[in-house]
Amino acid sequence: MNKAEIDNFDQSVSYPMEKEYFEQSPEYIQAQQRARDAYCIQLIEQAYTNGILMLKDQLVDENSVEANHPEVQRFKIDEDAKKLLEFYYSDGMKIYTEMFLTFDRIFGEEEENIQVVDLKNGKVIRDNATLKDITPNSCVKVHYRDSNNNPVILTYPGLKNVTRAIQKLSLNGKYHNQYKKRIIELRRRFGDDEKSFEQEKVKILKPTEMMGDILRVSLSMKRYSDLLKWKEKIQQMDGMIINPSRIKNKFCDNDVKRHQDFSEKNFRNLVVYIELPSGAKIEVQEKITSLELVDNLTHPFYEYLRLEKEKLEALELSSATAFTTKQPEYIASRRKISALEYTIQAINRWGIEKHNQHDVLDKVMRIEERKRVKGIKLDANRYQGEERAWALAGLDPECVKFLQANFLARPKQALVLSNPLPDIPRDIKMMYFEYRRSKREKREPNISADFVPIFQMYDKSPELQRLFRDATPELRKVFNKYQKILAPNYRCVIKGTDKLDSRIYDLAQKQSGR
Repeated sequence: MNKAEIDNFDQSVSYPMEKEYFEQSPEYIQAQQRARDAYCIQLIEQAYTNGILMLKDQLVDENSVEANHPEVQRFKIDEDAKKLLEFYYSDGMKIYTEMFLTFDRIFGEEEENIQVVDLKNGKVIRDNATLKDITPNSCVKVHYRDSNNNPVILTYPGLKNVTRAIQKLSLNGKYHNQYKKRIIELRRRFGDDEKSFEQEKVKILKPTEMMGDILRVSLSMKRYSDLLKWKEKIQQMDGMIINPSRIKNKFCDNDVKRHQDFSEKNFRNLVVYIELPSGAKIEVQEKITSLELVDNLTHPFYEYLRLEKEKLEALELSSATAFTTKQPEYIASRRKISALEYTIQAINRWGIEKHNQHDVLDKVMRIEERKRVKGIKLDANRYQGEERAWALAGLDPECVKFLQANFLARPKQALVLSNPLPDIPRDIKMMYFEYRRSKREKREPNISADFVPIFQMYDKSPELQRLFRDATPELRKVFNKYQKILAPNYRCVIKGTDKLDSRIYDLAQKQSGR
């Protein structure tokens, strides 16, 4: 069965709706899944023997006109990669079931809702879906509630596309290129010291060891403190192996002192790699819900960036002696990469700003309002130590702790004195108005093409509209009240240090009249 036949396979086949479907998946796997498995194995074998041709992310037939396109690449894998891919793709439903049941055990069997969504833009394709819709070939969001009744969303994006997995593991792909670069760096470092070179070489992850996201799931919760609780719970689960050295915390413990470790793209998540009893590895991405919405906006830009970086990396390794940064191909590629990185960085930065405003400061405002309605007054005599000092200063200790646990650090930006809660820039607003006007007049908008997909997604998402609205006067009032607590999260990096500029803080105090 070829790719076209797979894509057009009869979608109307019915699936058993009972939970046993997952517990006995080898007996119930449908013909469609078997055909997909067979197609994946066929591609893996082809990649191992002769390699497969691809133009960006699209397969190209060897005998087609497209095969002569200058950007078409051949991707060939070695035996280690072949064995790894066959492990995951020979029975996709079986291995996907093992992952689902693992998380079902963690979060319980009472799902609030199951949604089938479009992986590219997050649009809901089917609401109130059933367990039969959770397959290796669909993207599904499963909604739960934790013990404190907070929403938890698990997103199962399906097995990684087999062609993308082949690309990453190919001899000229991302992981082999990274491995080669590290070997070259080691050789430069140790020179003729062969013993030291070999000792360090074994510590470098091999390409197949780098591949940890064929099975993946994302866990989305509203705030940072919630993520930490679930990270600890996952680490304590029996029957799973977690490598602490491979935990990636792009929140950097939400500690402004680690400003050098923060992602240049302002991206924040927690990644834990789990190994199941079968040997299957799962990449678990723990995200804040509002920032996950922002991820949807940056996704198309990130895809372009990934392809451009891989192209540049291949160029650097293909001709090490003749390569020069003055080559036109290099200059053009670097310009594209810089523009894409800036766009992603800006979108993520505003996402963090608005999360702090609408998910954190807004919560503090509601805590205080609830206590006022109930007639609960702030009494410093109820507290001791540091909490008493906060209460004496008119700050609710419950709110202080909440802010300290959840207000996301901004280490690369000083406290903005005139506007500590920045609104969406005026030029972006004007572009949006022009976009809306062009829609009404049914013409092409006179704006940067990069912003059109952003505005299209924004128009269709009430959550994004909430996330990117300007700060209200009430939120600014809350910020001013707790400014002393929040100031360290706006630490100004001066001359490479992580010290807070006391002059900025003192001036801020004077301007706020405190």
